[in-house]
Amino acid sequence: MNENKIREDFRSVILEKVEEAFEIILDESSVPENLVPYEVITFQVADEQTDLSFADFMDKADDVSENEINDQVRGYVNEEFDSNFFVVKIEEKIDYDQIQEELREELILLLRNTEPYSGIPREYWYNQARRVQSTEELASYSKMDADGLEMFTEKYAPDWEEIAKENQD
Repeated sequence: MNENKIREDFRSVILEKVEEAFEIILDESSVPENLVPYEVITFQVADEQTDLSFADFMDKADDVSENEINDQVRGYVNEEFDSNFFVVKIEEKIDYDQIQEELREELILLLRNTEPYSGIPREYWYNQARRVQSTEELASYSKMDADGLEMFTEKYAPDWEEIAKENQD
């Protein structure tokens, strides 16, 4: 069997494991999927790990038929890489600061387009949104409808009504 074909199969098996790990991250973090460059990160991690470990696999692989080499590829990947390994590699690639900034912007847009919060300056909402430190908490606020914004304002902007009155004058 040709080495390029084996490498392609090797990368494919690693990519499967990386995709499983990515799903774990999305399930556990509640980060909106649309804010994470899924394909870019999964392909990057799969390519990097293929580059780093393919030669080691070839050194250990037996000269066998195509079906048997596929079994060896799966066995090697399963033995060498657990899902936690790929979770760590993916998390190293995710820009949580950028995700938080995008979530803040979504939250501010929602506030600015929802009565009775719309008359308050953007800077005020931005400063209050910056106080939310957790990506998960920000994600929960930016997904909410108009009624749910009350939770955010109660916790982070209890003086919003005073600010609204000041801006009416």
